[in-house]
Order: sequence, then C-alpha cells, then structure tokens
Amino acid sequence: MMKSALFWLILGVIGSLGVKALLPACDSKDFNETPFVFMVRMCETTEETKKFTKSLLSEVLTGEKAPNTHPILQEYVSHFDMTATGFCKELKAKHEIAWKEASKPEYPFADDIYHVLICFRDELKSFIDSNPAELQGLQESSLSELKWLVSNSERLHQASDKDLKNIE
Repeated sequence: MMKSALFWLILGVIGSLGVKALLPACDSKDFNETPFVFMVRMCETTEETKKFTKSLLSEVLTGEKAPNTHPILQEYVSHFDMTATGFCKELKAKHEIAWKEASKPEYPFADDIYHVLICFRDELKSFIDSNPAELQGLQESSLSELKWLVSNSERLHQASDKDLKNIE
C-alpha cells in the first residue's frame, strides 16, 4: 500500500530525507476494500492506532518538529477513543455477522488507517452521506465521531504537508 503524507513526514523528521520526491500521490488502486470493511478494520485497530499516535507525538512528531501536525494528532487520539466507545460498539452490535466477515486476522498498520482517511476521505464521506444500510439506526453522536475523523483528515493532510515542507 502507498504511504501517506504522514508517513513521509515521519521519515523526514527522523532522517531529514529529501522527501519531496518520495511523497506519493493517492492512488485509487490503493483502496481495495469497501468503506464498511475499512470501518471494521479501523475499529479493530483503534487501540493500536492510539498507541502509535501517542508514540509519534512524544518521540517523533513533537510540537517543535511538527507544529502543524502535532495538535491535530492530539485531537485524533481523543476522537479515536470516542469512536471506539460509541460508533465501533454500535456498528459491531448491529452488524455482528458482517463484522466477522469483514474482520481480517492481519490488521493494517496505524499509518494505513491514516493513509485511507487522508487519501480516500471523499469516498468515505460520500459513503457516510449516502446513509447506507450499514449506518442506519446508529446514534447521531456515534456517527458524528466517524464524520469528525473523516472530515478532519484533510486538515491533517494539509498540516503534514506544511510540516514536511518546513523540514526539507
């Protein structure tokens, strides 16, 4: 899977690489799962993603090294918490059989979650806005957390691009 701007920002901060040439474009071929499957996989890796993000914030993408990205990632940690306790629990309870079918023994890395949120936010937003059967009957407060993750991915992408340019 292609890596996101966040991944390259991390590499750039760690190694001060000539990252601009490495920064990949988002490729629709990278999104080879349905939005529902992505949501299940995101829910299953929430704890991993939070740990990964907290580690990045304290060790790599500190406020000094990534002043634009750091505060947004801090917000993501709390929103992943709320997504896990609301949206993910509701989705699993409502679609237990489909959840098991979508679940895979090999979960994606946390960076893959961010990659999909950043690169495929329009597809995810369209899916959510279409009010599909998979999301019907879920509480609005749960859906609002999912919507926050998707809608703020553009802000995260812009911040990571800005920080990336600053380290070159």
